[in-house]
Amino acid sequence: WNPLHKPEDYRAIGYLRMQEAGRAMEILGLPWDHLIFLGYPDRGLWSLLTTNWEKPFRSPYTRMDYPFYRNSFDPEAVYTGLSLLQDLCAILEAFRPTIVYCPHPEDAHPDHRATALFFDKALEKTGLSLEIRYYLVHGQRWPTPLRLIPDAELPAPQYLAERWQWHSQALEEEVVQIKLAALRAYSSQRLTNGRFLAAFVRQNELYALNLFGGDAQDK
Repeated sequence: WNPLHKPEDYRAIGYLRMQEAGRAMEILGLPWDHLIFLGYPDRGLWSLLTTNWEKPFRSPYTRMDYPFYRNSFDPEAVYTGLSLLQDLCAILEAFRPTIVYCPHPEDAHPDHRATALFFDKALEKTGLSLEIRYYLVHGQRWPTPLRLIPDAELPAPQYLAERWQWHSQALEEEVVQIKLAALRAYSSQRLTNGRFLAAFVRQNELYALNLFGGDAQDK
């Protein structure tokens, strides 16, 4: 949060991040018309899950309490946990995926943790059976070192090894370079987190499966 930024500045940043995400996805081979933006508040998802299930949450950054972006998935939605759950269920039922990549329930970022728990609720509500592959972004002193080393392998975080089954998927050199190009599309985030983001460009991708079964909220 920057006290010098006005609410309209944060709203503009949201549109900028969407543009960057669109460019990155095109590099990865996903066209714009396949992207879905829900438009829920940055650093607000945990509140939607815990304190604002039915009462709208007002973002301290944008000063909005509904997905105001022109390309938001549901123009009738509000910033509540119930609205977000309904949106996720609608998308799952429309696409009926067999594999979903989701932020890890033990990620240090509250939005990432909340996303995992919301997704678990959506699966319970829809009754869909699919494989969830959890990816970690913000870990404990992980990854290291914080720099671009594309010829090295990304190891699994040891502090999560006992509770989660980690899988490593090797990448061809061409794919590593495509990933690097996609990451560089996020210009606004590279200004402050460039070294951190670059540390994920490695010879492999990591994802975790729940070792003991059950849902993410059991962890």
